[in-house]
Amino acid sequence: VTGGISMEPVPTLAKVTRKLHQAAQKVEKQMPNVLGPLHMAGKAVSVVVPLGANLRVIDTVVSQYDVAGFAIPSRLTLPVEDDDFGVLCEHAGELAGEIMLFPISPILPDNLQEKISGATGKLAAAGSDWFCGGKGEPPDLNDDEDTRVIEYPIMPRQKKCNDLVEKAKTGQDLSPEAQAEIDRVCDESGVEYLASLPNRNGSCRRNEALCPTDCEESTRTSCPPTYFKDCTVDESSRLTARAPEVIGSAFVSCGAQKEDGRFDYTKTSSLTAYERRLIAAREQCDPTRKENRDKRGYAWLQRPVTIATKWDPARNAWLPAPELNEYGEQTLVQHDNDDGTRPCEDLRGATYESKEMRVAVCKGDSTCQTPAYSAWLSAAPCQRRTPAKGDPLVYREQITEIMDIVRCAKEQDLTKVAVERMDVTQSLKNNQKEGGTNTSPFRLEQGVWLGGSDFQMRSVVIGDAIPGSSEKVIELASWAPNREEKGGPSKQNEAAQFLAELGKVGLAQAEYYFDWSGLTRQPSDQLKDADVTEWLWHMGWRARLRPFRLHHSKADGPRPKEGGGLNAEQPEPVSDDQNRLKPGELDCEGNTACDEAQQVIDIFGDGET
Repeated sequence: VTGGISMEPVPTLAKVTRKLHQAAQKVEKQMPNVLGPLHMAGKAVSVVVPLGANLRVIDTVVSQYDVAGFAIPSRLTLPVEDDDFGVLCEHAGELAGEIMLFPISPILPDNLQEKISGATGKLAAAGSDWFCGGKGEPPDLNDDEDTRVIEYPIMPRQKKCNDLVEKAKTGQDLSPEAQAEIDRVCDESGVEYLASLPNRNGSCRRNEALCPTDCEESTRTSCPPTYFKDCTVDESSRLTARAPEVIGSAFVSCGAQKEDGRFDYTKTSSLTAYERRLIAAREQCDPTRKENRDKRGYAWLQRPVTIATKWDPARNAWLPAPELNEYGEQTLVQHDNDDGTRPCEDLRGATYESKEMRVAVCKGDSTCQTPAYSAWLSAAPCQRRTPAKGDPLVYREQITEIMDIVRCAKEQDLTKVAVERMDVTQSLKNNQKEGGTNTSPFRLEQGVWLGGSDFQMRSVVIGDAIPGSSEKVIELASWAPNREEKGGPSKQNEAAQFLAELGKVGLAQAEYYFDWSGLTRQPSDQLKDADVTEWLWHMGWRARLRPFRLHHSKADGPRPKEGGGLNAEQPEPVSDDQNRLKPGELDCEGNTACDEAQQVIDIFGDGET
């Protein structure tokens, strides 16, 4: 209704589509300036983090323990490499549906916001391929239906509005001037359409509000037909303000009527929008024309009329007596858009009249109302015969008269709004080839494996000598003789001294691991490249201590189908309980020394003992 045409707000959708492309082109030009420095910063992080970890070890051991320490990273940089820009573009595309409506939603009507929100949902569903240069198809921003119902008759201003809309939908011209022209013409079309609507009896809505806002729930006869949807307050104000320049008044006006209630179509200068609708409907809804055979949803004006005929002895003939005619109440007969009932087809003896506007569309179903005739003629017309003695000299018969057609409808294929394909990825690649900055995001290097050496950080701390009392324990354990009794250290004492020096050295090991627990979609399968690619897009990276190893045979080898042991890759997030020794590996039964022995096996063993 707001556009004066029975169709969806296509100009707005086409305008949104065009603005989307204009914004994308601006973004595309600025991407190297924004993403280039971000890529450089990411590269710096991959170098600085291992160095920072080393400095952190040195700072901690010196400040806390007053000893020397250093870190031994397994590699000088983090295990990352350049990824494809399309991955970054795809992650950005997932936000489009959430943020596109934010700046404009406060000013949009709810029904239009719902439609545009649905369009952004289709943007998200289409993914990034249409924009980033993949093989996917551009999103279909049209309604899910392939057809729409067009209401007839289409008035001259409506036709012009339709033509401009169709042009806009194909993207031929959507300049600000063209959009302003669409708004102006379609507003004028809306005024003409609303002024031509009949009331619920089918009559002209004389002196009624042009764009009513309270008729859907009302029973007022002066309201438009029940298929009409109320105007919003803003629509009513806007179109009412335009009405004087289109129809000469802010309210609905009607033309001159004859005595029988029909409009005088001979006075063409006095025809208003309502009469022009009736004239146009005769031709555009003519059911006898081949091009109109698929039209449905007819609505027409119908009334019973009692026709009087009087016997003229001088002429020896029955002659019309219009002064004795009686006209019944006019009603509006409506059929749904999927109902194929046509006017006049159910009326006996009716002939459709599409040219002569001074007569009814058709008349039929004549029934004799004069008792002397109807008693034996039943529902048939009165018999035209010379009256015998005692016969009435006036007879009356009732006919059904379809005075005018108000509307019809036709299902029409929708013209789709096409979305052009963008290829931002290719343009950025071309920019890089021409000496531009690298704009790619990062991913984990191919072939690295959680739990492998690439994720390990080993540190060494050199402290003070072990307490002197421990030497006695070492000598006792190595069966060494007393140093004073033998006059010098034995080989066992030399071993004890070596171990004492070795005891100054402390070793520790930590690793990066990705904890995907708690994520909405858990990218937990290391055998899937798509999952591994997702790891750098989530704040799921953690650090944890691990038993010290100089060589991670399993984690650094080929990817096994099944993991096992602390020395293997990380198959799933490991909790603190899982880090503890499992009962049953040694039957310690709470023996502290046995527990310590289990730890020694884990640290110095081969991981399988």
